[in-house]
This record gives sequence, structure tokens and C-alpha cells, in this order.
Amino acid sequence: VGIGGTTVTDSNLLNLQGSSASVNIGAVFNDTNASRIYSIQNGGGALKFHDYTASTERMRIDSSGRLMVGTTTEGYATFGDKLTIADSGHCGLTIRSGASSQGNIYFSDGDSGGSEEYEGIIQYLHDVNAMAFGVGSGVERMRINSSGNVGIGTTSPSHGALTLSQSASSAFNALVIQQGNTGSTASDGLHIGIDSGVNAYITHKESRAISFGTADTERMRIDSSGNVLIGTSVSNGSYRLTINDPGDNLIAVRSDAAA
Repeated sequence: VGIGGTTVTDSNLLNLQGSSASVNIGAVFNDTNASRIYSIQNGGGALKFHDYTASTERMRIDSSGRLMVGTTTEGYATFGDKLTIADSGHCGLTIRSGASSQGNIYFSDGDSGGSEEYEGIIQYLHDVNAMAFGVGSGVERMRINSSGNVGIGTTSPSHGALTLSQSASSAFNALVIQQGNTGSTASDGLHIGIDSGVNAYITHKESRAISFGTADTERMRIDSSGNVLIGTSVSNGSYRLTINDPGDNLIAVRSDAAA
């Protein structure tokens, strides 16, 4: 059946055709007392879902296949416009799963059935109330548990606010802190971690000092030459240890009995 035109353009049982591309053509749905009236329209290069009762378009799919909910304007055109959800107030998206199930967002670059279908994953694990992040064939790399503790390389960050772990015993497990003046290679910045011999280390890769302080005041530093300075930030000539104190008590050595 063709309505609005002289030619049925395909094998659909019902074909609705407008007089021009700018004219809306569609179907209207309403209940018996017309308290709610909705329509599906094709016009202006988009398929539109309209709420006549509220005089508002609720959703559209445009000619580029972009889905817009609550708006007629797509999102960031370069990388974020396939799905746009908008509201004049607070706006959000809900994924509702079972109490012991997962809510998932998958990032894929293929459709052959292999790991390219889940290269990246964001998961909420309702059974343990944790958020997990996976990259590289979806392998979990980071987790935030129900207490707010962050684990990188571990699924059990239960012993501190941040836990770093690596499974390979030969690899260094390091926190690396870098900024614009340090560079960004493996030999730049401040490294804190555990080496392959399970020895703890704090290493400044730059030719600069490491300082230690309490009460917002520097108390000790190790300068770039390896000199230890206590109570001062200036090395005393070639001495490896320099202690500066306005009082008379510079060094105290006690045995357990005298403590």
C-alpha cells in the first residue's frame, strides 16, 4: 500500500511518502481519550520520535545514523557524536544489572569474535561492589573496591588507599612521578618502588635533591652529590654529612638501657 505517492518504492506492506524532503511524514499514536499522543516521523533528513502531548521531540536518528535523545544537535563531531543524550538539567545514563552480576561497557575495534571485540572494558561488579578497568584484550589492570581503595595490577587493594602490584618477580614495581622539566623516559623523574630483589628504593633520576620535612618545614635533604644535610639546605664544603642546629644538641647516641 502506498500513501502520499504514486509508487511503492520497496516491498514494505505500507509505504508513506511526503511531497518533499522537508515535509514530515509519519504515524501518530494516541490512547482512547487522547491524553498521550506520540508520533514517528520522517522529515528533514531524520527519523523523529515526537511527544505531541508535551510538544517536544524526544529522540531522532539523523541521516548519518547518529542517535540523539533529548536534543536535535549531535555531540562532539570528531569522536563523540554517534550517541548524544541531553537534558537542560542533570543528565545521565543507567545500566541496571542483577545484584550479583556485572554492568559492562566494551570498547571494540573488530567483529570477528576474537579479543578485538573487548579490547577495553569498564565493569561494575555488583557482587563485590567494585569498579574494574581492563585494557589489552580486556585484561583487568585497575580496580576501585567498595572502600574506595585503588589497586593497579591487583584485584585486592585492601591494605591501603593505593596498591601497586606486578606479577613478574623480575620487574620493578615503581611509582614514577614526572613533570614538564624532568622528561618522560624511564631515566627521568622520581621513582619509588620495590626492585627484583624485593628491596625498597626511592630514586631521583634527575641531578637534583630529595628533601624531607615535617610541620611544613624542610628538616633534611640529600643533594645531587649525595651529601646529607640536616637542618640546612647548603652543603658544608666537601663534607658528606652536615648538621646545623641553633642549639647545642647535635647528635644523640643512646643504648636501649639509656633510652
